[in-house]
Amino acid sequence: MSTVYDAKPQTQNLADISSKLELQKQLQLVTNRIHATTNVDEIMLEVGIDVCNLLGADRLTIYALSDDRASIISKVKTGLTSFKDLKLPINEQSIAGFVAANRMLISTANAAIHATSPTAPVRSRPSQAPAANSAAVSAT
Repeated sequence: MSTVYDAKPQTQNLADISSKLELQKQLQLVTNRIHATTNVDEIMLEVGIDVCNLLGADRLTIYALSDDRASIISKVKTGLTSFKDLKLPINEQSIAGFVAANRMLISTANAAIHATSPTAPVRSRPSQAPAANSAAVSAT
């Protein structure tokens, strides 16, 4: 009995492993930049571009808990060197507020619906890869 060696599955497997290794390296670089920053503002304003590139996203919003713990705050670039705080209450009237209030991961099938109607019902689902045109938000 003879054994036929097929190189294609191994080549594909090697490419898959190589791709995963490159993603891991890029993730480590971004993680190192986050740990090297001196404040949350720097993470929000500077490292966000790297995170978007890593995840293939066109934008990213990072929220921080306010000092009074009643709202979440993000930085919004309003000019070349000017920024403004975007402050949202921690309640169920927005996706980010819902996540902060409930401290859970959510995935919404159509983020555009929630962008136009923040009070549309938000359903939580077990962690799974978000579908196209969706948003996944988490809080810890």
